[in-house]
Amino acid sequence: AMLSLGAAGTLALALVALLAHYASRRRRAEQAASGASALLRATIDNIMQGLVVLDRDLRVLAWNERFLELRGVPRERVYAGMPFAEVIAAGARLCAGTGDQRRTLSTPLPGIARQEQFCEEVQREDGLEIETRGQPMPDGHYVVTYSDVTPLRRSERAARDQATRLKATLDHIVDGVITINE
Repeated sequence: AMLSLGAAGTLALALVALLAHYASRRRRAEQAASGASALLRATIDNIMQGLVVLDRDLRVLAWNERFLELRGVPRERVYAGMPFAEVIAAGARLCAGTGDQRRTLSTPLPGIARQEQFCEEVQREDGLEIETRGQPMPDGHYVVTYSDVTPLRRSERAARDQATRLKATLDHIVDGVITINE
């Protein structure tokens, strides 16, 4: 009986040591996961693009503040698990296309609805021009990014206007013009 009591004590000590080791490893793993999660959140919140991650059913899993700004969605209106169509309805109205092909978007862009890769420029009613890109992920999630391209498009239009004015001026000059380099 003495031997089996000693064996039971040794077994109990070994079990306690194993449990302590397991608890320590689990605690370290949870701390590492928490640190990685915090790093990922900080990174997502500090990029210049708006970002939203959707699941297979087009429900919102994650987003950043820039996404809310660019889409014109009040922070208190978005929650995890929310259908993306409701986010679209809560945000600023967007238009896509040009001229006769211009259309107001009341539903997610077709690329989002089909969960396929796409890139399309849209414009908010207030004139903000946004490049949207969608990318399916291997795990079935879907990522959409929003980039404010308003300054770039304004600069492009200004350069085109300046070139047009210069051409018109040169085409209507009576005197000859010669340009030379150094």
